[in-house]
Amino acid sequence: MKQDFHKGSETLPTVARTEHEQLIRRLLSDPTKSEAMDWLQSARTVENRTIGACETNQDSVELVREIYDLGAMEVFVVNIHPSSKGKGERSGAGDERTKREIPASAKSISAAI
Repeated sequence: MKQDFHKGSETLPTVARTEHEQLIRRLLSDPTKSEAMDWLQSARTVENRTIGACETNQDSVELVREIYDLGAMEVFVVNIHPSSKGKGERSGAGDERTKREIPASAKSISAAI
């Protein structure tokens, strides 16, 4: 599941960088946002909390750890909503769009997923 989130981020055109920064500000203004690891680990035993396309809580925890290992200072979950697959909650859209919304430079900004 390793991904190079910061590859090529220094070469983004100004317009793309501005759009990226606007997206980050919008995601971080989400009133449901929470620090990712705290949110994942505070789940009750009967609920499953997942991020984006991750199928399990453990997959989500591994994803967050990888982002922190890349150098992110903070990782947030946004767009928290009830899971459509039983008890629990999800963060993100759970589709390909969620993956694109992960910031390109985990070392220079907070990650929002």
